[in-house]
Amino acid sequence: MADTNGAVDVIKELRLRRWARGHYLPAEQRGNTWHLIVLDEMRRRDAELQAEQAEVRAAQQTGIFAYVPLMPDSIRRLHPSHAGFADPQILHCAVEVEQSIEVFIDLR
Repeated sequence: MADTNGAVDVIKELRLRRWARGHYLPAEQRGNTWHLIVLDEMRRRDAELQAEQAEVRAAQQTGIFAYVPLMPDSIRRLHPSHAGFADPQILHCAVEVEQSIEVFIDLR
């Protein structure tokens, strides 16, 4: 909803910015007639991508990366708790079932 000053309500602005993020295009592929908010958000994404690329280049030059690789583990084994499934806990004795039914009936 635009007013006479060309202002956009917050909800519409957030939707436009989300759309711009999801449909990002490089600067040379963008239309000049697109909404100003969409163009602004895509310019912000351009800046973020440039910063990420600068980080990667700096990490490549120094050899320092933002993550620590894990040591490879040559020993592969299956933990005993994952080796198989335990038998289900089932009441096997008919006498115990009959007794529990009698107790249940007596409680009513």
